[in-house]
Amino acid sequence: MFPIELLRRLSQKPVRKEGVVDMKRILMLALVGAFLGFLALAQEKEPAEANLPAAEEEITVMESAFGEVVEFFSAFIAELKGAIAALNAEDEELNAKYQALAVQLKDAEAKLIQLKMVCDQVPGLSDRVAAVEETMKSLADALSSHSEKIADLTAQLEKEVKDLLAQLSAQVADHEKRIKRLEDQDLGHLQRRVLALEQAVQALQAKIENNRAKIEGFEASLADLSARIGSLEAQMATLSDGFVSRDEFGSFKAETEAKLQELQGALGGAQGIAILALLIALGSLAYMFLGGAGG
Repeated sequence: MFPIELLRRLSQKPVRKEGVVDMKRILMLALVGAFLGFLALAQEKEPAEANLPAAEEEITVMESAFGEVVEFFSAFIAELKGAIAALNAEDEELNAKYQALAVQLKDAEAKLIQLKMVCDQVPGLSDRVAAVEETMKSLADALSSHSEKIADLTAQLEKEVKDLLAQLSAQVADHEKRIKRLEDQDLGHLQRRVLALEQAVQALQAKIENNRAKIEGFEASLADLSARIGSLEAQMATLSDGFVSRDEFGSFKAETEAKLQELQGALGGAQGIAILALLIALGSLAYMFLGGAGG
């Protein structure tokens, strides 16, 4: 709290003008000393061996010198009066500011006294202030601990980022090596391999078309065979009454069905062989292309 006694002493301090009076005295003494010095200097300039002038000449010289001195000191005194007037005006301005400051200090003193009375009337204010200070201290401790945790997390994050950057740099270097190896390969060699692969694919397509024609022929033969089997079954149905016994008819029917299944198995085997040959050819071409690219 601002010291009330100091405010009271400052408000009761009078404005002093002794500095201006002392300055005037010093200036007067300086003027007298300067005049005496000027007279002594004028006397020293006269030659030692010269004859003493007449009284009228000496008086004339002294009047002339004194007139110059009076003129010089008149101008000097006028300047001093102006400076003293300015100092007096500044002193009055400072006095007015001091009086205003004294009034403000009195108002501040009254407000401080009133504030002290209000604080004394509030019950438990000191306890509340102590509680607030304790809370602020705990908050400062918590902030310090959190700052340490944040620093640890920041260091850990920086380490992880550095590791990730190192890993990415290694991957980028590996990719650059692969790209360089691909760029160093002979483009003409790759074009020849691609052309050979296209020719092999065309030959494979021709084989597929031939196999497709064969499969269509097998399907046509199967359809014809199925038609024949149907006609045979119809004939067997009409001729079943002409057989001597049912056992002979059953054996004939079983043989016919066995032949039919054998034909169907042969047709399925031919289709499987064609598909397998197609897959083997595609795998061989892919292996040749990949092997050539790797070399």
